[in-house]
Amino acid sequence: MAENNAVTKEDLKNILNELWDKVNSRFEASDRKLEEFRGEVNSRFEASDRKSDKRFRRSDRQRQALHKEVQDWFYQLEGKIMNRFDQALAHADEAVEKLRKEETTRLDRQAGVIDNFRLEQLTMGAVQDQIRDELDETTKSHDVEIKDLKRRVTVLEEEAFPDSAGKD
Repeated sequence: MAENNAVTKEDLKNILNELWDKVNSRFEASDRKLEEFRGEVNSRFEASDRKSDKRFRRSDRQRQALHKEVQDWFYQLEGKIMNRFDQALAHADEAVEKLRKEETTRLDRQAGVIDNFRLEQLTMGAVQDQIRDELDETTKSHDVEIKDLKRRVTVLEEEAFPDSAGKD
């Protein structure tokens, strides 16, 4: 510096260079600290990411295990329900078969009774035909048409009891 407190161009240059060096050194120190900070932050994020990733994977495994457990439980429940339905269906089939056999037996009995009635009807029809034929023969043989019961009885009485016919 000059003696009269005057600053020369060279002095200013030197001061500016010193300031520039100080500023640069501070920037460099700041950059180093920034890089250290970045490294520390990044390492913390990486550690946090690893922890989070471990937690996520563990949580995902637990979720999958729970999902499988619930799914297995539902399959077991479905199996039990289907087993109950199968048992109910088998029971219903047995009941239907039993009722079918009982109804078939009852219908067979009724068919037997109906067959007996038909046989009796045929037998009675044959007997009626025979009686009608005999009546027709009797009518032809006596050459008299029987119109009322009283007259028939009288004729039969006279034939059966010839002695008592005129005594009334």
